[in-house]
Amino acid sequence: MKLNDVFLYRSAADKAFLALVVAVNTYIESREGVMPKSHGERRRILRKIGREDLGALYSDLMKTLHEEAFYEGVYRPDEVGYAIE
Repeated sequence: MKLNDVFLYRSAADKAFLALVVAVNTYIESREGVMPKSHGERRRILRKIGREDLGALYSDLMKTLHEEAFYEGVYRPDEVGYAIE
């Protein structure tokens, strides 16, 4: 794999993760009237409002898109594709 391909892959994964953060923040703000400031706060608020399912999904997608694909450079397009869907 070429360096440019890795850069594009990591960039796409990071953009997908940012879209997830924006969506979760918007949902929380509409329900609770607060804007979360961290990943932990997002998960805590989702638990508080009875959306543990979304908190678990958020954590899973954060690991796949943000930690593994973006920071660690783990190349698993099938996992990233699943996360984006």
